[in-house]
Amino acid sequence: MQLHRANTTVVPPRSPRPRLFHGWWVACAAYAAAFGSVVFYNPAVLGVFDAPLEAEFGWQRAQVALAVSLGSLAAAVVAPAAGLVMDRRGTRWVIGSAAFVMITGTLLLSRIQVLWQFVALYTLGRAFATGAMQPAAFIAIANWFVRWRVFVAGVASTAQRLGAALLPLFAAFVIGVSGSWRAGWVALAFVIAAAAIPALLLIYRRPEDRGLRPDGDAEPTSSPSDPRRTRCRAMAWG
Repeated sequence: MQLHRANTTVVPPRSPRPRLFHGWWVACAAYAAAFGSVVFYNPAVLGVFDAPLEAEFGWQRAQVALAVSLGSLAAAVVAPAAGLVMDRRGTRWVIGSAAFVMITGTLLLSRIQVLWQFVALYTLGRAFATGAMQPAAFIAIANWFVRWRVFVAGVASTAQRLGAALLPLFAAFVIGVSGSWRAGWVALAFVIAAAAIPALLLIYRRPEDRGLRPDGDAEPTSSPSDPRRTRCRAMAWG
């Protein structure tokens, strides 16, 4: 009688499929935040509103440009405070807070009636865009990457170039279709909101908060025969 042998072949367990390093999602969120900061960061967006403001209120371009200079000065005050918050709380809430100020500013800019209102609101929005939202995006990348830090930051910097190219066209399109420069500010408020949402959902302070290491590296392991480990043990025992 012929007996059938049981199959004793051991099938090694499949290693789990590696997940995408969360730092890349952080980089995408930082890219979006840097793009949204262009609403106040780049004067080219403001340039779209020069002619309508002059036509309605008679404001000269030098008066409008005053808000850009004041906003840059105010950013020098906002930036150190934002840095302190980033050290203690991380970049997520800095981006979210800056976005809230910028969204409020753009919505109120759509309802201005006198020059001082415009100067005050644009100064505030530019201060938080330049001094908080834009640097927080790059610090978020620096916290998650070491070897890839320069590359990822370089890619993220293209968000500003893309925003400088697209947002003036977008604002001009909305103004042209609606026939109102006020609608242009409202549309830009939605751009800022859409740019800030990924940061609130995806950015964590450091990879260690998610049980990860920078660049997605594995935890370092040391074998028992590691001479450095043996030397440290001998020193500990004296």
